[in-house]
Amino acid sequence: MDLFWLDKTILKTVLSLNYYQFFLISFGGLIGTFLYCGTFKERVKRK
Repeated sequence: MDLFWLDKTILKTVLSLNYYQFFLISFGGLIGTFLYCGTFKERVKRK
């Protein structure tokens, strides 16, 4: 019973961590894309 409960807790933690990481990566990717586009446009303007 204890082991089963521990397993469920670990599974929940891993799932929530993965979801959090996925959210962070997606959010970071969006921000990174916006920043990259912004710098790219600035570079094009300079030329």
